[in-house]
Amino acid sequence: MDEFIDPKQTEEITRIVLQVIKDQHQSKNLKVGIWIRIFEAVTKNWAVFLFTIGVITAIIGRLFFDVSPFHKLIEIANNQKDYDRKELQIEYMKGMVQRHLDLANSFLSTSQIEAARIEFNNVLKFDEFNIEAHFGKLKTEIFIPIKNDEYNPEIAEKRLKAILEEKPDDPHINTYLGDINRQIDRNVALNYYNKAIEFDSTIAAAFFGIAVIYDEENEIDAAIEMYSKALSYSKWNQSYLSNLAYQYYKKKDFDQSIKYYIESMQLYNDYVLNFFGLSSAYRFQGNLNYAFHYNEYLVEFINNDEIMNESINSGHWFWNSDTGTIYFYDLNMKKCYAYYNIALTAYLLNNYTAADKYISEAKALNSSSELQVKNLISFDINELGDYNKSLSDRLIAFKVKYDLH
Repeated sequence: MDEFIDPKQTEEITRIVLQVIKDQHQSKNLKVGIWIRIFEAVTKNWAVFLFTIGVITAIIGRLFFDVSPFHKLIEIANNQKDYDRKELQIEYMKGMVQRHLDLANSFLSTSQIEAARIEFNNVLKFDEFNIEAHFGKLKTEIFIPIKNDEYNPEIAEKRLKAILEEKPDDPHINTYLGDINRQIDRNVALNYYNKAIEFDSTIAAAFFGIAVIYDEENEIDAAIEMYSKALSYSKWNQSYLSNLAYQYYKKKDFDQSIKYYIESMQLYNDYVLNFFGLSSAYRFQGNLNYAFHYNEYLVEFINNDEIMNESINSGHWFWNSDTGTIYFYDLNMKKCYAYYNIALTAYLLNNYTAADKYISEAKALNSSSELQVKNLISFDINELGDYNKSLSDRLIAFKVKYDLH
């Protein structure tokens, strides 16, 4: 059976529902109105608007995507670090390139050509298009055969002059033009050496070249001055030390001579030329046991092919005598002189068996230059006899026995 509904009750319920709906609608409109007013206020100031958008974006990114609000700042900071790091790397590379270039040029200035070539190659590892390094390497390729006496003078001169047209103030090119002219025209050579010094007052190789000219002309004091000048810019150069020692030997200042020979040997013990001078200097001083000791080293080293093939030993040598400068170009001539030297010292020590043995070895070489060697050893004997009268009788006996005049 249906329940009876009171009309008044129904009317009251309807009124209440309508009122609730109206109240909800007004509340919703009120909320919408508040957001509209906030939006209008924000958009009136674009700076505030953009900041607000940024804040909202940052909050959303952090809450929903785990993105830091400072991501862009971090990215900028990291980019700045990368830029700074690259700048440091570039500066470091530039510094290394310059250091290798300076070192290479300093080696060129002291005739240490192979060392210079290595440094120019080091530059090209950092900077493969470095013009100065390529130019320096080209110079070493021309200089090395000149230094080793393995060159055609005409070809070498043309190459050097071709480069000189590009860089007329290059001190190294002028120095090596001096070197190749030294045996041809010494005045031309001196002109090139002086030009090199004009362009670089510290270029030891040019001073050395001038010293060699004075040395070959037996101008001892002038040679000492120039060798000393070269040595002041390259204090551990064994060639400079050895040549300076020889000047003091010729001057008969044997203490100074021995000092410089020993310094040279301490730097490079395989420089065979030192043993000639050092043994002779001790012989002049009357220290025959020391002289014979270094004569033995001389003979041992000069028969060692590996040592004699080194560039420092394979070039030409020269000694001064009363008949002029005597040049040693081949190994047999060098060996022949070494054997006559040790034979002389052995004879002065009354070791006649050893003297005969070494003279026989000298003759067995069949050197075409033996006569020059005999003339030089005769000069040495005469000089020794004048300096040390107590040895005169034995020296004369040696000359007679081995047919020296």
